[in-house]
Amino acid sequence: MRIYTRDGPTRWSEVRYPVRPTGMERTLAAIAHFATIFSIPGILLAMAIWLTQRRRSRYVAMQARQAVLWQTLGHVVVFLAIALLLLTTILAVGGADATGLAGQVAGGSMVGSVIGLFLIPLGATVFFFGSSIVGAFASILGKKYTYPLIGRLAHRSVKPSADVKRLPRPKQSERPK
Repeated sequence: MRIYTRDGPTRWSEVRYPVRPTGMERTLAAIAHFATIFSIPGILLAMAIWLTQRRRSRYVAMQARQAVLWQTLGHVVVFLAIALLLLTTILAVGGADATGLAGQVAGGSMVGSVIGLFLIPLGATVFFFGSSIVGAFASILGKKYTYPLIGRLAHRSVKPSADVKRLPRPKQSERPK
């Protein structure tokens, strides 16, 4: 997939930030990633960082936008898994009231399915938190970090106009006449 930058068409993974991020930019990007531990307030914090920095720094805008999208995706996946767990538990409890062999089978399958389904939201939570922590450390180091599935979406939604102010002025011989 090609995107268009000031240097012409290129692949999204090859886009380089024109200026190394400053310490403040790296800190803000890391806070946006690390805010995942605060759940819904974390999404709001990452969104506030993105909204305030989107025209000032493409690096912070890209990292904060990814953090918002990743946290939102994580919440949706975990809440859907919990809803599936609750639905399965409610339906299995109804079958466990039966007497005889049917009740024993339903009771045994209920325990197995509830334990198995409990691991899905737990695993998803660990995966999303772990990815966010890796993103925070990458941001502290000033590296470009992209989450799986949403990296391209976040990259397309962040415009490079913020870095135009930070680029060095062209030399006298390079200026258009």
